[in-house]
Amino acid sequence: MHLNTSVRFLVADPSAVAGFLAEVLDFEVAERGESWWANNGAISIVLEPGDSPPPVLCLQTNDLEGDCKELLSRQDIQQAPASSPNGPANVPERPARLLKCACGLQLILFQERNEDEQNLLVELPASLPWDPAADLLTRELLRLVPVWVRNSARKRVTGHAEYLAVESGTLEVAYDLALRAFVDCTLPSQLEALFAELTSRGIDTQPFEKNGTC
Repeated sequence: MHLNTSVRFLVADPSAVAGFLAEVLDFEVAERGESWWANNGAISIVLEPGDSPPPVLCLQTNDLEGDCKELLSRQDIQQAPASSPNGPANVPERPARLLKCACGLQLILFQERNEDEQNLLVELPASLPWDPAADLLTRELLRLVPVWVRNSARKRVTGHAEYLAVESGTLEVAYDLALRAFVDCTLPSQLEALFAELTSRGIDTQPFEKNGTC
C-alpha cells in the first residue's frame, strides 16, 4: 500500500495562499477549478475556498531564529502574540514560533533540540545505586559519543558497569568500575580521544588497558 500525506485547507483566497506557498516555501502549485494544489514532496495541500479559522502549517527547521528572522523580514508576515489561540507550546527541547501571514495562513516553526543543544546531562538508566562521582563522570564522558548513537551507548555503559558491580560482589557502581565499564564499551578507534579526555581530568589511564568492546 502506497499512501501520500495530504491536508485540506479552507481559505478565503486559495490563489493567494498558493502564491505564498510557491514564493516563500518553494511548493509546486497547480490550479484545479476553484481549488489549488500545493506540493513540496513531503506533503500535499488542497486549498479550497471557504470560511474557517486561519489554517496552521507546522514546519520543522534546524535554525529557528535564523529562519524566523528571514520570514519576518517580509512585509506580509508578522510575529503572532504569545497569547494567540494557535500558539504552540514553547518548551526547551522544542522551541517554536507562531507567524501570521497576510494571505490568511499561519505558520508554526519549531526546532527539535538535542541534549547537547540544551546543555543537558541525561540521567543514566540505572537499576543499582551509583557513586555520585561515578554517575557524573559517566554522564560527562558520554558527551564524547555522537548524539545520534548516545542513547544506545548510555544503556550499554550503564548495563556493563552494573554487571561489573554485581560480579565484584557489591550493589553499588563505584568510580573505578564506572571507568572500567566506559573503557570496555569504547570502540578501539575512539580510545585515543577517551584517554585524552581522561588525562585532561588527571585520571591515570594505565590501569584501563583495552581488553575488548563490551
